[in-house]
Amino acid sequence: SKRRSLPIILEAGRDLPSNETLRNLLQSLDGVGVMGVEAQPADAYIARNIARWDRLLAEGRIGDVLDEIEGATEWPLRAREVYRLQVLYRAGLYGQTIEAIENVTYLAELDAPLKLRLARIASDCGALVLAGRLLNLALPNLATVEELLTAALVADDIDDRRSANLAEARLADIYPDHGALVDRRRMRLRAEGHFHELAQDIAGIDPDGAKFYQALADALSETTSYLDAAAKIEEEHGARAGDIRFLLARHAMVSAAFRDAADLILGVAEKEQRHIGLLIEAMEGLILRQQE
Repeated sequence: SKRRSLPIILEAGRDLPSNETLRNLLQSLDGVGVMGVEAQPADAYIARNIARWDRLLAEGRIGDVLDEIEGATEWPLRAREVYRLQVLYRAGLYGQTIEAIENVTYLAELDAPLKLRLARIASDCGALVLAGRLLNLALPNLATVEELLTAALVADDIDDRRSANLAEARLADIYPDHGALVDRRRMRLRAEGHFHELAQDIAGIDPDGAKFYQALADALSETTSYLDAAAKIEEEHGARAGDIRFLLARHAMVSAAFRDAADLILGVAEKEQRHIGLLIEAMEGLILRQQE
């Protein structure tokens, strides 16, 4: 564009950064002019103060932060309530955070990005039903790539497949070739045990990975025993024994083969947190089956 003196306009779809360092970085680009509007006052207020609030929270001075917010009478009461619950969340007071969100009587009137932010907070605090309600309120009016990706992640966290699919479909309408969509499709293929399809999908960029997943697919098609399948794959991919047994155990869980899943995980020499979590799920499945 410099050789041809061709002006290019790039619409970022974002406000100017409130952080002065980031703004200076943008304005330091050679041959580039930056135009934009200031962030919404409420967001700018949080951006200016969040680092200092975090320092106070780290010192255990949550009361000072809450007093400051309550004293900021230049902001409407609703804005101060939202600031307050975000401070409770950052302080790790999850029970009080959820209570504060549930006491907000005007959730439906909040803008979609703020509903999404509260949905993520609720999910992190373990309030999955509340997170799902907030996410469903936000989804119809989310518009940017970042917002829709965040919505999909929140939906994953609360195991809401419908909302995840909706967020992905909306994102595909805006940016059909976005790398995150490709990554999410591959993650789903892996999680759901579609190893042959995954192998085909990544063959051009990761031949070794494709060979590994095809080996999983072949072993599952050649035997009805998950343990036999694990032993066969480990002959060639022994360095990935933990991954092999985790993937096969998750496949067994989908098939309600809880004992096979447990046996696979018990055979892992060095168990990671993901193995422990899956083992607990398998044992719960066995107990529930025995009670039926």
